[in-house]
Amino acid sequence: MCGIYFSIHGSDYLWPDGNLHKLLYARGPDNQSLLTLSGPPAEHKNHEFPFVSALSTVLSLRGDRLVSQPLQDEDAGLVFCWNGEAWKIDDSPISGNDALVIFQLLVAALTQNAVSSVESRQVVTTQVLFSVVGPFSFVLYDKVINRVYYGRDHLGRRSLLQSGSSNGFVLCSLTAPGDDQAWSEVEADGIYIVDLSKHELQVDIEAKPVLIPWPKPNTNNIPLDQHKNDITLKQTMSQGRLNKSLPSSNTPTLSSRSSSVQDVKAKLQRSLHPRVSDIPLPPLDRSEAILMPTSKIALLFSGGLDCTLLARISHDLLPYNECIDLLNVAFENPRIHRDGSASFETCPDRITGRQSSDELRRVCPERTWRFVEINIPYSETLEHRPTIIQLMKPHNTEMDLSIATALYFAARGVGRIQDAGMASKMAYRTPARVLLSGLGADELFAGYQRHATAFARAGVTALLDELELDIDRIGKRNLGRDDRVISHWSREVRYPYLDEALLSWTLSTPVWEKCGFWKLDRAELSRGAEENDLEPGKKLLRLLACDLGMHQVAREKKRAVSFVVEAHNLLTMLIGLDTIRRTDSQDEYQKIQGYRRALTIMQPLVTLSHDFRPSDLHWHDDEEEMGSAISK
Repeated sequence: MCGIYFSIHGSDYLWPDGNLHKLLYARGPDNQSLLTLSGPPAEHKNHEFPFVSALSTVLSLRGDRLVSQPLQDEDAGLVFCWNGEAWKIDDSPISGNDALVIFQLLVAALTQNAVSSVESRQVVTTQVLFSVVGPFSFVLYDKVINRVYYGRDHLGRRSLLQSGSSNGFVLCSLTAPGDDQAWSEVEADGIYIVDLSKHELQVDIEAKPVLIPWPKPNTNNIPLDQHKNDITLKQTMSQGRLNKSLPSSNTPTLSSRSSSVQDVKAKLQRSLHPRVSDIPLPPLDRSEAILMPTSKIALLFSGGLDCTLLARISHDLLPYNECIDLLNVAFENPRIHRDGSASFETCPDRITGRQSSDELRRVCPERTWRFVEINIPYSETLEHRPTIIQLMKPHNTEMDLSIATALYFAARGVGRIQDAGMASKMAYRTPARVLLSGLGADELFAGYQRHATAFARAGVTALLDELELDIDRIGKRNLGRDDRVISHWSREVRYPYLDEALLSWTLSTPVWEKCGFWKLDRAELSRGAEENDLEPGKKLLRLLACDLGMHQVAREKKRAVSFVVEAHNLLTMLIGLDTIRRTDSQDEYQKIQGYRRALTIMQPLVTLSHDFRPSDLHWHDDEEEMGSAISK
């Protein structure tokens, strides 16, 4: 994980101010370095050439040594800023520091074959970058042809923002407090190229990037003139297209004997292995090292199926002497909580979190499972609210704030623990620098309430259409916002369910091998499945949980109306209104009333199934799943 700042200006070098520099350093506290990359030649005293500057901060999580950024090679004429985790180059796993491996590939590709023309250098450069598998954002400056390349992976898992004016252009991992420039997310649709040679005789710099979209499925080496700028994620995503085959009357029921159960187990193991292995020990205070064993990884943990399954599989991959932290957040809402600290234990995620952590201890007693109860008083929420609003920019809705607040406090990792043998609870801050999230499981395995609703309305075809919409939206899920919020605490979030190989397998697997809706009578859906049966949503993952001994979490039923009420109260709380009155600001009043109407609309859908959480509140206007990041 790293922080990136890269600027192009017509009259001077630009650097982040003190506030922005502090935020960038929080993302990468292990190293920081800056470069001035070009400037006006001596004979051009009037500054008619663009000034290019770069700054990188580094959170070192790969390899056996710290690698400083930006990376630079004078012979190849390249400067590289990297923020991400490259797990593979095509099908070849990466060992060591991934930023260095990719940079060396770029240098070798451009120097060994003496590539010199503009077009050939662009083709070679984009081919190397298209081969990277994993989450990332980057900036690459090619001084030989005076081009700047930048972009994000096709799922948008790492942050990169852009801001431009008539005299400059800036790329940065996040925005500065008090900055009145117009910032926007760099779209996760391909590689952008800015031609600086066009500005050699111009004082004004107005970057007009050219987009090279991600390659179409099953195609390689696509000529530049065959790319189109309006191709959607569905068409360009290298993982392929959703299998929309329909089940027949002879289609077998998904069961523990189905081959897909072991297939998805193997895929999840392969996804998790590089994400939890070879993580360097985090820096610790001397007192922390003496008191207890350290944790290299932690989970954003609500006790739900998705995150608990990741914890269970991680147990099989890691040495037993490595502790795993389970970060569980509960918020105080003064409108409904009157009993002080006791109120945190009544929060739904705290209840399921404790139940699932207890089951992990029973099934996997060899490991220390450290349940971290993170209790956030209302006053603390208000205190940190300005920081959270700053980090999530350019996003600015109440829904963004709700999700970002939960991620912010979970990633901070400050709470209380009571390990075995402790007489009482003690204050604790997780040392883990790697966090695992279960995001993506609902979209891939039909876990949202709207999937059950679609099937109940119009059968398997409607279910497949809804799943396809969800797949198309993955790249628009505002994961860049989540990256900015979580990385503020010098931690990196990893999404095993969004692994490219797992994603490809899931898309190609027919729907009857992932969920079990069509084997239920429509009327049965409205009543809920039988008590001893697994629910149809994400049934494949539930079967896998049973296979791994996690029978309780496999049968866990998501809460219904209580979450609708809780989501309503949280939204009301976070905008600082104790009551909603028509005497308040009319804009705010109308906004809140809109959310209330949406929540009211959602309540009848709860009767269709017990399988409901805040993640099922679907807002079509901004394509968000309310609380999906919260309840994983």
